[in-house]
Amino acid sequence: IMATLSPDPLPREPGELLKLGLSLIERAYDERARGLEAETARLRAFSAESEGRVTALQQRVSELEAQLRSGAAENASLVSERASLAAEKSSLAAENRSLQERLDKAGQFKRAIMSIAATNGVADEEPPPPNGASHSGGGGVGTGCRGGGVGTG
Repeated sequence: IMATLSPDPLPREPGELLKLGLSLIERAYDERARGLEAETARLRAFSAESEGRVTALQQRVSELEAQLRSGAAENASLVSERASLAAEKSSLAAENRSLQERLDKAGQFKRAIMSIAATNGVADEEPPPPNGASHSGGGGVGTGCRGGGVGTG
């Protein structure tokens, strides 16, 4: 600005002063317009960069939502499987209790039979022969020998 001005800081004629004032206003306006254009360009670049980030974030949100849906479906499947396994466990536990009861009853029955057999075994033993006669065993009833004599097994 100063380079285009004459060595005298201000012209003396009013028309020249108006020209100088208009020239200064035009230059100031041009300078301001260039600054605003540069700022607009920076803001547009920032906006484009932000839009790119927003698009990338929206894509990531979509991916995460898909993973969430998949995880929720898998979770529902696992919950269903867990309920099924719990029902199966309960059924197997009831069957186990039933079988244990049957086994206990079978054990009681076996002990009763063994007790009866032991009682009968003692009762079925041959009483001592009368008058001191000795018994020569032939493998009969109550002797504890099965199937007869020696070598018949």
